[in-house]
Amino acid sequence: MPLLDEMNHEFEENFEEIECNMDYKIKKLGLTQERIEDLRNMTCKSIKINYIEIGKIEEYIELSRLVGSCRPNLGNTWYDNLEDLHKTTNFERYLNKENFEKYLKNMSEEDLPDVIEFQDEYYINGNGRHRLTIAKCVGVERIKAVVGSMKSQLDKE
Repeated sequence: MPLLDEMNHEFEENFEEIECNMDYKIKKLGLTQERIEDLRNMTCKSIKINYIEIGKIEEYIELSRLVGSCRPNLGNTWYDNLEDLHKTTNFERYLNKENFEKYLKNMSEEDLPDVIEFQDEYYINGNGRHRLTIAKCVGVERIKAVVGSMKSQLDKE
């Protein structure tokens, strides 16, 4: 019987990988052709900076100021980053944009995504990359996040 359980688990993993292609994501998120083109033209910056964290605060951030990630080797556009998301559950949980926004508004404190603010822009920094990418792509305007205040080693003291 354990062998059958292993085969079922492997099938489910493969099924999830097959099912969660870009066409599926676009359909599930209800992205219009116009929004898809916007995402293809929306640069996603990847920064690597040496910084000293000087504090964290929970606050609502404008996703128009979310411009990238502290993670190297991500896609060049928000479309690329959406395509790279692999967790099927992020697409299965939410029926539509409104449902996703409701989830985001009711997240517990420990589930809040992490960002850093640098030169008046926000960058994904750890927890919440999938949720923030989806939120940005579907056009959520604001989200509560843990914002790291930091000082670049290049900043003047």
